[in-house]
Amino acid sequence: LSGFVKYGECKFPVLRKYIVVGNGRENWILKYAFTDAVEGKYKNILYIEPYIFPDSVKKKEYWDNFAVSKRDKLRMYAASRWRRYSSLLDLQIQDNEIVCLCFVIGRDVQRLFDPYMLKWLKNKFGDRVATFLLLFDSINVTKEVMGWKYITECFSYFDYVASYDSVDAENYNLIHFHDPYPNRQITPLYDKHCDLYFIGNEKGRKDLLLDIAEKATENGLTIEFNIANLQNEGSGIPGVKNIVTPKSYQEVLEDISNASCILEILAGGQYGPSYRYFESVVYNKKLLTNNKLISRMQFYDHNYMRYFDKPENIDFDWILNKTTVNYNYNDEFSVDKILHQIVEKSHNIKLHSHELYSHNSRNLLFPLVSVIIPTYNRSNTILRSVYSVLNQSYKNIELIVVDDGSTDNTLHILETIKDSRLQVIVQKNQGACKARNTGIEHSKGEFIAFQDSDDEWLPEKLECQLKVLLSDPTIDVTFCNCKKIEINGGQTYSELLIHLFDSRIIERDELQSRSLVSTQTIVARRECFDHERFDEEMPRLQDYDLVYRLSESFTFFYVAIPLVCMYKQDDSISTFPEKSIFARKRMIEKYGYVMKRNIDAYNDMVSTIIHNSKMIESDDEFFELQFSLLKEIRKNQDKIASQMETIQQLEEENRKLKVAIGKQISSLLDTSKIP
Repeated sequence: LSGFVKYGECKFPVLRKYIVVGNGRENWILKYAFTDAVEGKYKNILYIEPYIFPDSVKKKEYWDNFAVSKRDKLRMYAASRWRRYSSLLDLQIQDNEIVCLCFVIGRDVQRLFDPYMLKWLKNKFGDRVATFLLLFDSINVTKEVMGWKYITECFSYFDYVASYDSVDAENYNLIHFHDPYPNRQITPLYDKHCDLYFIGNEKGRKDLLLDIAEKATENGLTIEFNIANLQNEGSGIPGVKNIVTPKSYQEVLEDISNASCILEILAGGQYGPSYRYFESVVYNKKLLTNNKLISRMQFYDHNYMRYFDKPENIDFDWILNKTTVNYNYNDEFSVDKILHQIVEKSHNIKLHSHELYSHNSRNLLFPLVSVIIPTYNRSNTILRSVYSVLNQSYKNIELIVVDDGSTDNTLHILETIKDSRLQVIVQKNQGACKARNTGIEHSKGEFIAFQDSDDEWLPEKLECQLKVLLSDPTIDVTFCNCKKIEINGGQTYSELLIHLFDSRIIERDELQSRSLVSTQTIVARRECFDHERFDEEMPRLQDYDLVYRLSESFTFFYVAIPLVCMYKQDDSISTFPEKSIFARKRMIEKYGYVMKRNIDAYNDMVSTIIHNSKMIESDDEFFELQFSLLKEIRKNQDKIASQMETIQQLEEENRKLKVAIGKQISSLLDTSKIP
């Protein structure tokens, strides 16, 4: 495999395969470009769509989520929500194969780009997979389009980036390539002919197009200009048409077969060729273009291609001249040749992913984990908590301790710890949730974990939970079981926090029905906290509140092994019923409408408020009323269920009666004499 040693030394023959990952849309241009791959013409090229959805409902949900017109009405879900449907999850690569994954991206980068999936593939297959990003739009022209402004930030996650735009390739040190373009047989319609042909959207080019059309007809040319969104303008010029119903590309090719010259007009700032260029070369047509770089194109021939900067400089006699056009094209734009050229050119381009994957914070095998500990006056327990993190079997961590305005000697104790992985941040007293958010803002890790300043991790905690996250890119959050430990009168008592004994994915409804997840058990992907942070108003249940929101978009995995020791302190937040009441009231205010999907969970939330209110001799008539109403709701639900059963019985009896009456009528008709 010539020139491919950089992907690993092999002692046996290596097969190079290409997998082209489409953009999932009904984009006829891209689909047509890869037609031969889609139809399976090449044994070593496979074309796949990025996602495989189980049904049309999930597919519609995906498209609605990214539809610009619905952005204000729908909640935007994170990329991880769709990761479980990725067609790359089942990718298999043989020992004697190297796979070039070519991601075809137009303007919807935000929808398709998933760095975690790319890292997972590199982690799983190493040098046997090379990732290529193929750009089919100009960066500067489309930088205001949804997601496209972030495209340059995505480069470092791919091994190589290639662009069809030669200027972008020069400016950003990318591989330059021509679009794949299949050669299809077309039959000219001899009763139809035009000298100059154009098809495309108006896109701010109306005045230029109409000016060219007018001058062309004045010079005796027969033209056919199919312009979408033209409305009624230009209707007075022969050959100018407003397209209402889009033409199929087969119809476009039939039009082109009857044209002498094709007109190409690029948008401002665009330098990559359009389909008009490829049609000219493949089907031997003259090309009139405003592309300043036309002379750099592979098949440029001054006899057949001409540049113009304004309509008055167009040589219409050249168009009318009946010259035999021949570019000597030999399938240079075929998919297999284009992909081969991209890979061959990659040997002279610096790996875009090199800096990313060699840096500690993005190391594929040992990604950086940021551990955040909020602390307030924990001089007696902080060392146990900190060292349980620093002594983890997994070593690539940064530990951020946020001191929330301690008034004891907690800070002094932290200063005695000599470990370069430890960072201490001091803030005025604002609460544990604010301290955790401060830690997130200062973190650099690909994964984020939390520890409490009075608890203890077992040495294998991070390693165990990271194995889950690194082995399956569809899992976003892991949490583990833990032991609750209480020391009383010299006696130590312990019990498991969660009475679930099988490690498994926990679905949203189960996570929202009760508080299962404790903050110090969480290890999650960074993108989770790009979407959600801790509610700084929550004095308790901050973990339940966070999980409530995260579970709407992210997948949780429960590790049944107890990997945390949770110590009960006399001044723990959990010992103050007032804070419990406030937190539960806030949960009901925020999620009451959702909680009512599970009436038992809502019932428990309200009854706990009532119980704690009585503990502090507080009479909250509002929640007493809610609790009584909940009982009435349950009674009514039971009544409704009973009534529904009765209705079903009556409907069945009614059906049987109708059948019996029908039989009687049939019998009467058979025996009656009808004149």
